[in-house]
Amino acid sequence: MPVTKTAGAEVFVGTLAESGALIVEATRVGDDTTLAGIARIVAEAQQREAPIQRTLDRLAGWLVPVMLALARWSSRSRTIGIAPLPSLSSLVRAR
Repeated sequence: MPVTKTAGAEVFVGTLAESGALIVEATRVGDDTTLAGIARIVAEAQQREAPIQRTLDRLAGWLVPVMLALARWSSRSRTIGIAPLPSLSSLVRAR
């Protein structure tokens, strides 16, 4: 939809001149543009850590070593003939 502009009027990216010459002065460039602002906000958001992410990191900090220790114990107990922990299926009785 064509819009008539007069001398000194503000135009935006993608403006087309249907006839005649168009002299444009850039008023916002580089860090002042909307695109640069969006990029800055995205970069800040990526640097922050969500609260649930911190919680899960703490949980993984002790859960992984515990699971590895249990796996190692189970592997070693089988090789020397000690019965491993009973499986969950043997602890559940059918009704």
